[in-house]
Amino acid sequence: LNPHAHRFVRVLSDEVVQHVEQNILKFPPTATVRRALVGSSYTSVVALQALIARPTVFQEFMLASPSVCFDPEILDDIRTGDFAKKTEAAILVLLGELENLGLGLKGNVHNDLPRVTHDMAPGPRARG
Repeated sequence: LNPHAHRFVRVLSDEVVQHVEQNILKFPPTATVRRALVGSSYTSVVALQALIARPTVFQEFMLASPSVCFDPEILDDIRTGDFAKKTEAAILVLLGELENLGLGLKGNVHNDLPRVTHDMAPGPRARG
């Protein structure tokens, strides 16, 4: 797990979520909540890192065009990790059709995003 992302995930999970639920949303301490984490591009990778490192904090993940091609180690973490045994999280991965154009489309920075995203899918699928 990326050490910087690990610190971010720790603060998000241990401090930000608690602060928002207690002080902004005013949830009672006994409230049962379902939390969602949404990411796009590289923030989808951070959301995946949250799923791997803290699999019980969020129950829903929406990952739009996850830039896993820039963090290939996360693919190994997804394939070999035991996070799925610890959670019943729902994971929705969205990939826009224009991602297939790769570098041929202004703003796209990688040709392999569709392939690598599809390569990522069997890990969570195999674990339920």
